Amino acid sequence: DEEARRLLWYASFLKPLYDEAKRVPQVPKGARQGKKANRSILSKLLVDELKRPARDAEAIEKILKAADDFTVLIDSGCDLSAMSILLSDIRIMDDQENGEQQYPKQVCMMNGREVFSATEDDPMWQHAMEFRLLCSKVMNRIGPLWRAALLLSLSEQLVHVFDDLDYTIEGDTLDESRAERRQGVID
Repeated sequence: DEEARRLLWYASFLKPLYDEAKRVPQVPKGARQGKKANRSILSKLLVDELKRPARDAEAIEKILKAADDFTVLIDSGCDLSAMSILLSDIRIMDDQENGEQQYPKQVCMMNGREVFSATEDDPMWQHAMEFRLLCSKVMNRIGPLWRAALLLSLSEQLVHVFDDLDYTIEGDTLDESRAERRQGVID
C-alpha cells in the first residue's frame, strides 16, 4: 500500500526525534489551553511546519507508538516465542471445506495434527495463544498500519545489532566496517 509506505518513510525519518521527545520531560502549561497546546512536538512539526494533514500526523504517531510496543514484545522474549511457534508448526487457519459460510470455521493445527483449542493443555499451545493475544492487542490498536509499525520495529532492532560492535585486541580498539559486520551476521 503506497499510503502506508509513505507514512512509514515519515515515521522512520522522525523516529529519533520521537525517541528524544519521550526522554525530555514535558513542562506544565498555563491554566487555559487550547487544543493545539496539547499536541506533541511531532504533531506540531508535521502540521505547523511541514504543512502535513493532521490525519497524517496522527497516523505517523500511531506507527511510532506501535513500533515501540512491538520492540517491547521483541525485547521481552517474544522473539523466542515466535521461533518456537514456527518450529512446532502451530497454525490457525480457515476451514477450506466450509469457505462459503459467512463465518468460516477455524482449524487449529500443532505438529501436523488438528487440536481443539478450548481443551488443549499442551504448554507450547498455551504459550502460543498468549503470544497471539499480545500481538493482537498491538495490532488492534493501530489497525491496518500494523505492518508498517512491525517493519519499523524490526529495522530499529537491526540497526542496534550494528551498534557497539567494537572490540579490543591487546589494548587497541578495532572497529569493523559495516560490510564486515553484515557478513558476520550472515555467516
